[in-house]
Amino acid sequence: MTRSVKTRKGMPSAQLSKEEFVKRFRSRFYDPAFEPFTNEIEKIIEKAWDGYHQYRKSPRTTRAGRGFADPEFELPLEWSETQKVENLRRMITDWLSDKEPIPAGNSALVGSYIGYYEPYATSHDELDKEKGFQEQVQNAARSLVQAVRLLRRGQLKLPDASISDPRQK
Repeated sequence: MTRSVKTRKGMPSAQLSKEEFVKRFRSRFYDPAFEPFTNEIEKIIEKAWDGYHQYRKSPRTTRAGRGFADPEFELPLEWSETQKVENLRRMITDWLSDKEPIPAGNSALVGSYIGYYEPYATSHDELDKEKGFQEQVQNAARSLVQAVRLLRRGQLKLPDASISDPRQK
């Protein structure tokens, strides 16, 4: 007898009530040293709640500039932060290259953003919609499996296997 499994989708709302938001925000000012600034802190809490409640995730923007299809498009200032992610990716790639991993082909390399500016609670929905990305990940897995099979049979041929590195580390 087979029992059907009910698949759960989505996530409960991560939206905080104002009461919970204020409680968490105020907890950062627990130190008695902040007591003289109670009025100012209350004003800041109100502005912070307004930004949270209205979901002004990227209130500061800048023109996209040269090199973009629409140079006048307003991008969130945090967008240049993605360059830091790219730098991190390069650093990790360089580090891994020093370990001399066995390549499984270009299809084994996946690097994409999905729902980058979406709230975390709905980013899973964005992933579910990205059928192309899902196929890309499956292709990476297929490529890795094929490379392992060839390696185990002694048939994985690396083009530079017989070349020695003149600047070994």
